[in-house]
Amino acid sequence: AANNYLRSPGDPYNWVGPNVHFRHNGAANVAYCDGHAKASTKKANVSANDSSLGDLSTDDSAYDLQ
Repeated sequence: AANNYLRSPGDPYNWVGPNVHFRHNGAANVAYCDGHAKASTKKANVSANDSSLGDLSTDDSAYDLQ
């Protein structure tokens, strides 16, 4: 079964590397828990295998509910 969870950069189970796809003119459409959505650009961890992969932040701040 596939899992569609976003793994934060600090997640110890993030062994596959960055998994956000920035496909829309270098941005990813992101829906937040508070109900808003926006196009976000890549902040970190460009994949050596695919330049459209990355993370939403250099730390876990973009993945934290606070």
